[in-house]
Amino acid sequence: MTDPYITFVSGVQALRRQAEAMSWGIGGALGVAADPYPHQLSNVHRILTDIRIRHLIADEVGLGKTVQALMIINALRWQNPSHRTVIIAPERLIGQWQVEVWTRAHVSAALVWDAEYERIDEQPSIILVRPKDIQDRTFSFDKQSQDLLIIDEPQSISIEIMRKIAAECSG
Repeated sequence: MTDPYITFVSGVQALRRQAEAMSWGIGGALGVAADPYPHQLSNVHRILTDIRIRHLIADEVGLGKTVQALMIINALRWQNPSHRTVIIAPERLIGQWQVEVWTRAHVSAALVWDAEYERIDEQPSIILVRPKDIQDRTFSFDKQSQDLLIIDEPQSISIEIMRKIAAECSG
């Protein structure tokens, strides 16, 4: 159970960040709990204003790829509150993503393999998926209800699973 005070304080901070984000030209991207570096702002701005739909963020370790992804998600959710994102990440990174999504983007991410996921009435705004969930068909990408796909550390995912992802997303 979450401490009600922490939930309240997090909510107040989220509202403050949302108000700050509206004053910049890149929408809700600045609503994340981070002080973005210039290269992050540049990348996020480039992605949000580009007409191409596929991007690769390949910075060095520790330069904030996750923060950039969350900035993009926040900006897209700010433009369209019903925006849905799927994040595919190696199992060892799922816990980190869950914490980052909650503490930085102020959203609770749904875990595909969690029993609670089956009982959710509406599509969650962020879904965390392990490669094995795709391999054993626990999860399949639905282009009609899911708007953005983020793949973390694709080099650690087998080529077979990457082909399944590509087939589902392009077909």
